[in-house]
Amino acid sequence: MNRVILYGRFCDNPRLQKAKSGQIYTTFNFACPNYVQGTNKEDGNDFFWCMAFGEKAKHICRYCVKGMTTMLIATINVSSYKDNEGKWTTSWKIVVQDVEFGYNPNYNGKDKIPPAKLEEFADSDDIF
Repeated sequence: MNRVILYGRFCDNPRLQKAKSGQIYTTFNFACPNYVQGTNKEDGNDFFWCMAFGEKAKHICRYCVKGMTTMLIATINVSSYKDNEGKWTTSWKIVVQDVEFGYNPNYNGKDKIPPAKLEEFADSDDIF
């Protein structure tokens, strides 16, 4: 079973993007704290490059902001390819399947949440 659960914070605001193929997606960096085994002391963070597609991407871009505590339920996609120099490179991507919202440091409970803004990039044809 390919399933990973990450609990952490958004490192930046997710941006909604559209590939040439028409597929809507978002990418974002996600920080998860490391804890020293057997204690409650943090020992730095791990950073993960994450992606989400379709309605899930729109949902994330509308409700998630930098610094927000969130739990991501995802899969890990691994791909290998030869780079321009002929060396094999391995790429790991976290593909979000579900989101559980936590604390949002920027939300005061009164403001309306704006709709997700779509940014279209001409070079986004190959998103994997």
